[in-house]
Amino acid sequence: MSSSMKQRAVLVDAATAGDIAAIERAFAAGAESGERNELGLTALHAAVINTARLGSEALISVIRRLIAGGVSLEATEREGRTALYLAAELVDDLAVVKVLESLGAKVDVVSQHGIHVVVNALSPEVQAYLSERTGVPIPMPVPKRPSVRLSTAAWNAARVRLASVFAGLRESGLIVREDAGTTQDDGFQDCAEEYTAAGRKAVGFCFYTSQDLRRARSSGLLPLGYWGAPDGARVETEQVGHSIVDALRGAGFTVDWSGSSSDRPVVVLSEAPPTR
Repeated sequence: MSSSMKQRAVLVDAATAGDIAAIERAFAAGAESGERNELGLTALHAAVINTARLGSEALISVIRRLIAGGVSLEATEREGRTALYLAAELVDDLAVVKVLESLGAKVDVVSQHGIHVVVNALSPEVQAYLSERTGVPIPMPVPKRPSVRLSTAAWNAARVRLASVFAGLRESGLIVREDAGTTQDDGFQDCAEEYTAAGRKAVGFCFYTSQDLRRARSSGLLPLGYWGAPDGARVETEQVGHSIVDALRGAGFTVDWSGSSSDRPVVVLSEAPPTR
């Protein structure tokens, strides 16, 4: 790190150490409340990540001093997480989350990948509290299933039934792409292009990739990608997810899904119903 960076990050360094006296000296010397270190962390991020080892009382004291000094509650680090998000994810004490909330931090927050804080909360107590405060349900654990290689007949039958379900989803206003590209990014891009070309009128999209398909033959498990219009927000995306899962279950498929937009529904092809 350069000497200029070290100088600019003096407040972050003090917060990382949980040293109130050093924080006071940094502010007195004119440290900027918005400074970040080479990892993109503000002093508040650094405190939450590092000071919990000194105990919640020490961390809360540091948090209060930093906020009083003007450090932003809602600034995000490189993964899009606020201080409250980090506290929920890393600190096993509800008191810290409540203090941040009492100081004005928003509780209904997601990471840059769209993962809600309720999904990633460390302790059951914090998770339950944030679920109650935000209305976001605690994800149901998805069972771990063994791989079951499908016979040719079972594989062909499952694909016929899937095609029928996907045809119905298209009629309901979803863009559906089967065997879309190789990776998740490919599949998403293909669907996004079709969504735009169709005038952005679809309610969302659903897809699986060629990579998903190859793995499904040997595992009996087919994960689905999905997205809710118009901008992929959690509520809209979860609504699309529920419509997909409901259609599949209505056709007799077993589908494992937590109900969260952070997780992909997985169709259990090894338990697919027989063709009619």
